[in-house]
Amino acid sequence: MKDDTSLKDQLRSQRDDLEKIWRLESIWDIPANPFALPENKQLLSALSRCTNQSNETLSLKKEAAGFADLAQDRENVELAQTNYKLAWYDLQVSTDRFFMAENESEALKAEALDKLSAFQTAKSHFEGSWHAYSIRAKKALVFIETVRSFDTLSDEKVAQSLPQPNAVNYSSTASESSKNELDSNNGDYTREFKKSDFGGALKQEKRNYSADVHKEITQADQVHHSILELDNIHKSYFLGKEEFPVLKGINLKVDRGEFISLLGESGGGKSTLMNIIGGLDREYEGQVIIDGQPQKSKKEKDMDIYRRDMVGFIFQSFNLISYLNVLDNVLVSLRMTKLTDKEKNQRALDLIKQVGLYEHRKKKPAQLSGGQKQRVAIARSLASNPEIILADEPTGALDSANTAEVLEILDKIAASGKTVIVVTHSQEVANHGTRIVHLEDGRILKDSRIKQAYPVIQAGKEFKSKALSYLDTFRMAFKHFLSSWKMNLLIAIGSAIGLASVMFFLGLGNGATKYMNDQITSIANPDVFIVARRGADNQAKNNMAAWGQANGAISASPADYYLNDNYQEKIKKVDHVKSVSSIFVVMTPTTISYEGNTRSIGSVMSWSSLINESSLDAGKAPAKNELAIMETDVQALDPKAYADKNWKTMVGKTVDVTFTLQTPNGPSQVIQKMTISGVMSQSPTNGAMASYDTIKDLYESNGVSTETNFALVTVDQTKNVKQATQDVNTMKVDGKYIFTTQGVGSILDTISSITQIVSIVLAAIAGISLLVSIFMIVVTTYMSVAARTKEIGVIRAMGGRRKDISRLFTAESLILGIFSSIIAVVIAFVGQILINKGMYDLVGGDIVQIMPMMIVLAIVIALIIAFFASLAPSAKGARLNTIEALAAE
Repeated sequence: MKDDTSLKDQLRSQRDDLEKIWRLESIWDIPANPFALPENKQLLSALSRCTNQSNETLSLKKEAAGFADLAQDRENVELAQTNYKLAWYDLQVSTDRFFMAENESEALKAEALDKLSAFQTAKSHFEGSWHAYSIRAKKALVFIETVRSFDTLSDEKVAQSLPQPNAVNYSSTASESSKNELDSNNGDYTREFKKSDFGGALKQEKRNYSADVHKEITQADQVHHSILELDNIHKSYFLGKEEFPVLKGINLKVDRGEFISLLGESGGGKSTLMNIIGGLDREYEGQVIIDGQPQKSKKEKDMDIYRRDMVGFIFQSFNLISYLNVLDNVLVSLRMTKLTDKEKNQRALDLIKQVGLYEHRKKKPAQLSGGQKQRVAIARSLASNPEIILADEPTGALDSANTAEVLEILDKIAASGKTVIVVTHSQEVANHGTRIVHLEDGRILKDSRIKQAYPVIQAGKEFKSKALSYLDTFRMAFKHFLSSWKMNLLIAIGSAIGLASVMFFLGLGNGATKYMNDQITSIANPDVFIVARRGADNQAKNNMAAWGQANGAISASPADYYLNDNYQEKIKKVDHVKSVSSIFVVMTPTTISYEGNTRSIGSVMSWSSLINESSLDAGKAPAKNELAIMETDVQALDPKAYADKNWKTMVGKTVDVTFTLQTPNGPSQVIQKMTISGVMSQSPTNGAMASYDTIKDLYESNGVSTETNFALVTVDQTKNVKQATQDVNTMKVDGKYIFTTQGVGSILDTISSITQIVSIVLAAIAGISLLVSIFMIVVTTYMSVAARTKEIGVIRAMGGRRKDISRLFTAESLILGIFSSIIAVVIAFVGQILINKGMYDLVGGDIVQIMPMMIVLAIVIALIIAFFASLAPSAKGARLNTIEALAAE
């Protein structure tokens, strides 16, 4: 093992030395000018002139014939140079295998030594060919200069058309060898050589080369390693348990600046290999190495970054996004960069200009020809400035003219220093590359170099990539939403109807509650409430039930439920209570008689601040010996006045009022003449109202106690009435409730509760239609995922993450939700205007009142529905296999 390690070190050292030589010689170039013979116009012109000269130039004619084989010599040099480079590649592969072997392998050792010997032989052959060609070419140059010196060839135009010879790049070793060989064989050419100062030009070139050689080696250091290495790639597909091998051990190295053609018939594994290189397929054996970095162990997010940074895809079927124009299709890739919006647009426009489509930048893909579509795809693949361009049958769907254009563009891309890998089954297309890798039955059958790889000077990345932002995702979603606006509008209207119904019924409940509250507060003061005592057995927690029971007990035995000063003091101590005062309520049967007509009423209550004078239809509050009656009382006493709604007719009329009083001697009926002071639409007790003094005098004159069973509590502010009422209701003595209350506040609460419940129930019924909206959005999003499967594949191929795909469809659903809520608000407000206008005369106000919070609620509901409805479809889109998505029809 020690000897093997030593041999590896020796080989490695030799190869390193050879590599340094290779780096120097890799910048050699067969000069195109002035030695591109026989096409060179200078030599052809000189030969033509010489042929037409007099006998004195026969020696020159003879010399001219000696240059006939110069073109063949150049071809020999080019062939030797190609063999030299191929030998270098073979040496690299062979020694790599030997160095990587863990155990000693005689076969690998012998192969490495053979490749080293073959490389040295090819190198020597190339140097010999080059030196011979360079000497002969220089002699041709001197010959041209000699012919130009003759008077017969002194034509000014000819002289001006023949430029001075240019210096040519050589390695220092080759230049010295050529010069020495030329000096030893100069013969008759020495004078012409010195006259043309070609030797001086060589010396100057040598100085220039020595100054630049360090820079060339540094550049070679940056780019000499392969950008792509495939190490023993195997790939199989399975149908059940049956295995179908597709790739059977692919080993390949690709350098920067190469234009590789993966050539082979269908089923040979070309597209599968391209998907593996592009990071789309990770289910394989072996290793893909990019810039020295193995890819197999990388996480999915790292592969997304790899595709954003390193790879640009060109597809046979173009795979343009149909609803985006040319500019936006190119911008899709640029959205995944850190360029500003202005820089993104400018770069996209520059790329569109480069492929000759600037005039078509606003067109949709459907408006383009096949060749134009492919040029858009090429511009898109270049947008993120990737290192590797992968083209899958890029000319397969094109005619011959467009094929030529696309291949020319791909050739320019490779010439710019990028690595181009084209999958093709066409030999004609493959011949445009620098190298053909022939795949057959999952193996590399042949690897042929057609011409040198393009020179590359490593440059830094112009800009960095990034993942799609929320804003960019929203922009893309919005563009698709607009492209399908007709269908989306119908879905939005369907969702909006349910949302509008919810808002409308909530607004109706709000308006109805306000209307009834206004009606009640116009009768009674909401800042006051009435208090009565409970009995020991009246402990109902429901205040309304307790109030009814208390009234029955008071009617039967008033003396047992008086509210004396002691009780009133307790009430006064409650927070927010402003004052407590006694009121009379005659709860025994009372009859009103007028002109032979009678009306029985349940009670007569003393007028107090509980009653608003605005509740009177006519007249005023009662004074001493006056009575305010209700509209229903007028119906019995004066039917005509009631029919005519002429309430004033009853004001000032004298009536006989028969009271039933509980005197010490028992029940006694007392008749008292009273004047009608006013007519009310309603009253708190559904009875008549008299003044406090009138009832007090009535009691005193008939021996009835003036102790009261009811007290009127006034609260400092309306907002505190509910709390004060609750505090009074919950007061206890010896663990038992002692008070029950009745007031407009509690009535309002009850009414509000009822109307709110009704409106919520109606809104809930209307909200059932929102379930339909959910299903509509779910179905629509699933349809969108199905219709945009190729788009999903394209975005993933460009480096889009799974979460970007999910966000794309979720964003579109949210946009649909926003539009639904906008339409719903419009529908609800139109309905509100129409209903309020139609019922204004009936209710005297707006019966439907949609509040801002209802609008906010509708928007929130719409967004929640849209979000949750999109989760399953968007997750499905994110889980799609990228390769299958790209292949979808």
